[in-house]
This record gives sequence, structure tokens and C-alpha cells, in this order.
Amino acid sequence: MIYPYDKYSKVISEKDMRQNYPNAYNYLKINKIKLQGRDYFDRSNKLWFELWNPRKFDNFNKLRIIVPEISSKSNFALTDSFFGTTKTYNLLPIDKNLEHIKILLALLNSEPIDYYYKKITTPQRGGYFAYKTKFLEKIPIDEMFFKHTEIIDLVDEIIKIEELNDNNKHNDERKKVLNQINDIAYKVYKINP
Repeated sequence: MIYPYDKYSKVISEKDMRQNYPNAYNYLKINKIKLQGRDYFDRSNKLWFELWNPRKFDNFNKLRIIVPEISSKSNFALTDSFFGTTKTYNLLPIDKNLEHIKILLALLNSEPIDYYYKKITTPQRGGYFAYKTKFLEKIPIDEMFFKHTEIIDLVDEIIKIEELNDNNKHNDERKKVLNQINDIAYKVYKINP
């Protein structure tokens, strides 16, 4: 991936790109015809090798929740280092409390929210769904969920299981923990499975 911007999200000039990043510049130069063939881009005031929407570089170093744009289910994850593209949505929580962020992560991945989300989003081919801002902002977040601080330990358990990454060896453990989170979510939203 070539990100032709500095740490302040300002585009690197073509001259600086050529001098300081010759391999990246040469690769871009080889593909200049393809890059210049973007009509909407050619009419803009952007340099020929820029991204249409580069995002703020600083945001990629913040703790945030990410989700793929197209997914078959809620696949929200926590990161402070993943450098996403336009096919990944980044949720930057206003509340920077790690415990609250973990509770929010659990809620977003819960069965009730997954069910609700699939009812409000645009279905895609093959059983997939669109995870986009206009739908994500409609997710009902019940503050009562945040009173269940035991969720923090459950999220930590799932993180440990995921870090083992041993081809689903601990899948039953993971399901058991997820079911505990789902039980809490069902109670908070006063619905049943």
C-alpha cells in the first residue's frame, strides 16, 4: 500500500516523492496512465497519484473499532494499528475509556444488534450486508449495557482465545463466552432469542 501523505495527512509533493521515496514513485510512475484515467479525479485539483479520500493519518494510531464494509455478520474488532482502506469503517469512540470501548465492542458483536442491523442495512449478494455510516449510526446503544462491567472480562477472554489463533481449537470456549454476552444483551433490550 502506498500512502502518499505525511504524518499530518498533507500530500507529499511529486518532487519529494521522487527524491525521498524513489521505489514508490517509480511504481506510481509505471501506473500513471491507470491512475490518470479516473475522470472525476482528473477534474479535481488533486495530484495524479493521490487518494480520493486519504483519511487522517493520526486516526490510524488511535484505539478504535473497525468493521469491514461488506460482511455476513457483525465483525467489529478493536485495533490501534490497523491501516484500513475505504473498504473498512473506523468507529472512533468519543469515550476513550478502554473498559467502555470493550463493552461497546461486545454490544456491537452481540446477536440482538446483529439481528437489528441486518433489518436496517442494505442486503448484498450471497448473504452479505453493507456496514456503512448511514446504517451504523442507527444502531441503538442502550446505556444499561454499560452497567454490566462483567462484560469487560468476557471480552478479555475472547481476545485471549483469538490471540491463540489455533484453527478453531477453542471454538467451543469462544461460543460459550459469546453466549454470556448475548444473554446480557437480550436482557438489556428486553427481548429473547
